Amino acid sequence: MLAQSSVPVSDPESSRQPGPVSAAAPTPTFMSLGMVVLDEIHFPDGRALHDVPGGSGFYSTLGARLAVPPGEAASVVEDLLALRANLGSPKASVVWEPSPLFCHLGVDNHLIAAGCVDVVSPNDVELLQIARVTKNPGESWNRRLVVNAAAKISGRQPQTGTSDASSSRRWVTVIRCGEHGNLTIPRRGDPVWLPPYHDVGSQRVVDATGAGNAFLGAFAAVFGTKGDEMLASAHGAVAASFAVEQTGPPRREVVDGKELWNGEQFGRRLQEYRAKVAKWDTSLRDLEIWTSNP
Repeated sequence: MLAQSSVPVSDPESSRQPGPVSAAAPTPTFMSLGMVVLDEIHFPDGRALHDVPGGSGFYSTLGARLAVPPGEAASVVEDLLALRANLGSPKASVVWEPSPLFCHLGVDNHLIAAGCVDVVSPNDVELLQIARVTKNPGESWNRRLVVNAAAKISGRQPQTGTSDASSSRRWVTVIRCGEHGNLTIPRRGDPVWLPPYHDVGSQRVVDATGAGNAFLGAFAAVFGTKGDEMLASAHGAVAASFAVEQTGPPRREVVDGKELWNGEQFGRRLQEYRAKVAKWDTSLRDLEIWTSNP
């Protein structure tokens, strides 16, 4: 039996209105410190693509742009001019994607770093490396392993004697699991498993390069303005869906005054995702493994 989801994936039109931060003094909605590169891609059949835009900075900014209404994005020049005159701004939310190069340093070091940010988001492979979980050769993807490892980096404290999954946490944790969806652990409330936009085996998935970065860009833009982890993850999943449908960035065009990406409106796709979430079992079992962050 599927649990009816209470994930607040709001109406696509209302969700794309500027949030309270945008209505105040001009502040950046999103900033990436990642790289922008030009990739050279070689296929097994001998084909090659040159100067394909890529890099974590490129795809995360793409994701943020997908989640931001065109009118708000167009105001960025005015915002920057105002910022130059007035450097004061509210505290920014920091979203941290742990580097694969340092995942071997283990849980303790990552918990120390996590205490300095607002959102921690490794993918499932990076998560298992951080938690030092070794899979057997040929072992298939295991959701249970991911859930148990995620509990460790979200701050499990068995010594406190509490097993309340709704306890306040110091940071948000989002585990991106590609075609398996994502695990979102809010500051307060139960962890939730959200689906991917494209189902496993979908023929529309061409190249997953940059999907995780696009997810985080959209997540950061929405979380920073709305403060809602589940809504942010929903936007992230939809942004990632556009990133995987081709090699390189999605095609953008404006038709009858409407912005389209790969021929579709972001808001329409968000509405479809909302319907999918309503039928998805988002709940997790064994909630006693979840406690507040240290």
